[in-house]
Amino acid sequence: MILTGNTMGMSRASVNMSKTRPGVLYAAVGIHPHFVDKQWNDKTHTALQSLAEMNEVVAIGEVGLDFHRNYSSQEKQITAFEKQVLMK
Repeated sequence: MILTGNTMGMSRASVNMSKTRPGVLYAAVGIHPHFVDKQWNDKTHTALQSLAEMNEVVAIGEVGLDFHRNYSSQEKQITAFEKQVLMK
């Protein structure tokens, strides 16, 4: 089972929870496009990259673009998406 992070807090939680059941639970880490205006910065990128390198992390997600609701600016969504898909 893959536990999906969509914020920094949820990404950390998915990794921590996956450590409790090795070989059963795995983690996906990332910042959802709705949250990039509030959460995406260089520090976040570095922290996500560190999480992505852990054995428990098998995917980057939940990431993408959402130009329908636009909870975050399109420019910041694109930047965060590009940097996240290049991880690991």
